Amino acid sequence: MKQFFSAFLKRLCGDRRGGILVYTAIAAPALIGFAGMSIDIGYWYAKTRQLQSIADSAAIAGALEGEKTDGDDAAIQAAVEHDATNHGFAATNGRTIVSHNPPEESMFYAGFSDMVEVVVSEPGSSFIAGALFDADPTFTARAVAKSDTNDTCVWSLSPDASSAVSVQGGAQVSLGCGVLVNSNDPSAISQGGSSCLNTTEIKVVGGSSGSCLNPPPDTGTSPVIDPLGAFDFEALYEQFYGPFPPTPCTNNTINVNGGQSLPLNPGCYGADIRINTSGTVTMNPGVYVFDGAALNLQAQATVTGSDVVIYFTKTGTNGNGDEGMSISAGAVINLDAPDTGPYAGVLIVADRDSPTTTDFDLTGGATQNLEGIVYLPNRHVKFAGGSALNTSSTLLIADTVAFTGGTDIGDFENTPVLSNPLLFTSYLVE
Repeated sequence: MKQFFSAFLKRLCGDRRGGILVYTAIAAPALIGFAGMSIDIGYWYAKTRQLQSIADSAAIAGALEGEKTDGDDAAIQAAVEHDATNHGFAATNGRTIVSHNPPEESMFYAGFSDMVEVVVSEPGSSFIAGALFDADPTFTARAVAKSDTNDTCVWSLSPDASSAVSVQGGAQVSLGCGVLVNSNDPSAISQGGSSCLNTTEIKVVGGSSGSCLNPPPDTGTSPVIDPLGAFDFEALYEQFYGPFPPTPCTNNTINVNGGQSLPLNPGCYGADIRINTSGTVTMNPGVYVFDGAALNLQAQATVTGSDVVIYFTKTGTNGNGDEGMSISAGAVINLDAPDTGPYAGVLIVADRDSPTTTDFDLTGGATQNLEGIVYLPNRHVKFAGGSALNTSSTLLIADTVAFTGGTDIGDFENTPVLSNPLLFTSYLVE
């Protein structure tokens, strides 16, 4: 019997069957705790990333609004809240979203007035961690965005033209802004004769030629896309004004003779408008569609207008192509774009698919005050023979640009850019 019990005890002590159940029972609370914590941590991470995305987007929206409103705190906060709401975040049930302009909590950018900081917070919950902590967590995300206005006021979009921007003869061009040339040609920008180009910067994809380009061009830069590539004039017209082209469309040439003064109303013009020597035209506010027609100003002619938009179509109903615009021989032009509405900041536009056979000639000693964006993406623009363009509020975007003769170009100011949201940006810095 003694030997039997001895052998039994040995077998019992050495038996490993069912041991895993014992270990599992001992470890189960810890395993369940780790599994629960992993759920909490995954939830916390996902919630933090969601809030960070909301803060990033809201900061960008706030910085854009700050640029448009010159740092108006109320407008910035409203833009931030609007953007957050669009992304499913509303300041209710303990949620908060606060903007700071300039940033207050940033380590690197505190006090920078061109930046907006956004702080987003939301009360959270937990599964297992709630048993370990006295209170549920609060999730917070923060972002800082910077606004940026592109100060380029002369853009040449041609990808391969030689002398895409040309300054020749006696042209003296002084710009308080930049010039950008997208051409990859070795002489994408050229200067010759007694002419000179002075700007804040010159960026060229290709190369340059000439000794009076100041500062020296930054060549070999990366191509830049058309800043108004998303702009669809005709779609906007149909959305806000009705069918395009508008009807009726006059097909009779309008001649304004010397000493004659004529008011023009918005609408569709299918034949040329010619303002002859000493004639005067006043363009009433609105959208003018030149459907295969031209606007010509002759010697000493004058045209004025406020809140005006001029559009040249791809092909007119009369079968003609985009005829464009010519200003010559001492003519005076004073036109400014609307500040609000679908065409805010936009003054003159030619359809981007229009023929390239007709130039826009701004020549002959004219005085031009064009306040707004002149967008001629497929056209060649010539300033020649003493033209004087007051670019204090002008932004020119064209296929190619030539300055010749006694051209005199003034300074630049970014009002038209700020009127059009496609021409300024903001981006995250923190």
